[in-house]
Amino acid sequence: MKLMRKMVLALLLGSLPLAALAGEAKIIKVLPHLLDKQGRNSVSPSLFERDAYQAHLRLNPKEIHGVRYDVQWRNEPTSETPLKLRLQIRSENSQNSTPTVIETVVKPSHSKARWSSISIPVELYQKLGRVISWKVELLSGEDAIAQQSSFLW
Repeated sequence: MKLMRKMVLALLLGSLPLAALAGEAKIIKVLPHLLDKQGRNSVSPSLFERDAYQAHLRLNPKEIHGVRYDVQWRNEPTSETPLKLRLQIRSENSQNSTPTVIETVVKPSHSKARWSSISIPVELYQKLGRVISWKVELLSGEDAIAQQSSFLW
């Protein structure tokens, strides 16, 4: 009987962290995409074609006309505070290693996950040069509630 109680207790305590994480805000995935003159990151819907076209754009920088960061995120559905995504970029032309900051307002997610985009126009992209590292934060008001960054951040 004692063994059964210990097993039940261990199961309950072991599942607490998962239950606690279920409602938290989280940035799930960040996909930086180079864009061409037409604003496309791919010439067809295939993921293989997208990756091939991204490689083509990296090899032909004159064809790049901007960058878009596609961000998959989720948050607590009961949140009433306006949400923002903040993208911080360090690039080869950054002065004093101060990151360039771009923000966009997003609507609270009432589903499991939501995709939002942050675009860098061609003029800013050309001014910044090659991106070295980035960080994306999900903000509730001015408080960061989730974040994800590149390896070199």
